[in-house]
Amino acid sequence: MLLIERYLLRQFAASFLAVATVLLLVGMGGLFTDLVGEIALGKVPPGLLLSQLGLRVLGFLPLLFPLSLFLGLLLAIGRLYADSEMAVLAGVGLGPQKLWRPIAALVLAVVVLIAFTTLWLAPWSAERAQKSLDEASRSFLVAGLEPGRFIELPGRDGILYVGDLTPDGTRFKQLFVQTEREGRLDVITAHSGQLTLE
Repeated sequence: MLLIERYLLRQFAASFLAVATVLLLVGMGGLFTDLVGEIALGKVPPGLLLSQLGLRVLGFLPLLFPLSLFLGLLLAIGRLYADSEMAVLAGVGLGPQKLWRPIAALVLAVVVLIAFTTLWLAPWSAERAQKSLDEASRSFLVAGLEPGRFIELPGRDGILYVGDLTPDGTRFKQLFVQTEREGRLDVITAHSGQLTLE
């Protein structure tokens, strides 16, 4: 009896993990598309693509696990019926009503996992993603600016140049900025300066 319950639990868990993996890949594709769109609009620096993708995937897990559990159990029980394993189990005295113990064990484990991701992991990943974006806004280096090179401003019509940067990327020398808005050309120059976030 115990061996059969372990077998069923293994089948249910394997089905859950397979569905969760497929849904995670699909979700990552959607998150990747959204993130590339934000990079194109200049909202996210290109250097943060992978870290932002990883952190946003962690926030997606509380939505993914319940659906994976439902679909995984549905597929596993359907396969048991399709392969006539349920008929064999019923023949030895284990009917469909005896499935509750392995299902309950898996559901309990997944509920604990959902609680962990919802109460701790997802808020932590959202906070960390926002913190890394704020740090990127404060630092030219993370945003991809290199001293001595002309850089096109993301999402705007303009060019930015700095002659020298401090190692943390917050202070600079020899600044040149050229922007064009509504047919007006603006040029800003400075001998030195400091980047601050308002």
